[in-house]
Amino acid sequence: MRVQFAFSPLVAVVCLVLSTHFAEAAGAAKSDDIDKTSHTVEVGAVTFSVDAPLHTQYVVTKIAVEFTESADARLFGEPKNIVRLRDAILTTLVDTRPYPIETELDQDALQLRLKQALTHQVPPLNAVKVAILGTRKVPRR
Repeated sequence: MRVQFAFSPLVAVVCLVLSTHFAEAAGAAKSDDIDKTSHTVEVGAVTFSVDAPLHTQYVVTKIAVEFTESADARLFGEPKNIVRLRDAILTTLVDTRPYPIETELDQDALQLRLKQALTHQVPPLNAVKVAILGTRKVPRR
């Protein structure tokens, strides 16, 4: 099985730096935030922005992907495939983020949206687990 993703290194580097910064600011994620099984691959902390009329909300999340088989989890759990999986998730978040948002972010809707968008790129995907670690609203100027 060959794993292929659209890869944009600049987006991945910028988001990785932001994720690390905001994850530290929000309080580092605990290992028990997401239930892990032998079918689960941890992608790590991901930060994305959601624009609203008066502010931009930055959301810090911890994301894991659950597969139907443990063999698929081992394949996608390799470092090079985790990076590709993370890039696909970042691309999906940028393309499908709620625009604009007036209320609190719905964690279940976010997980479902990610699963639906990634199923085409990652067929053995069973679920996407998202733990929201924190949010920060920054007023527009």
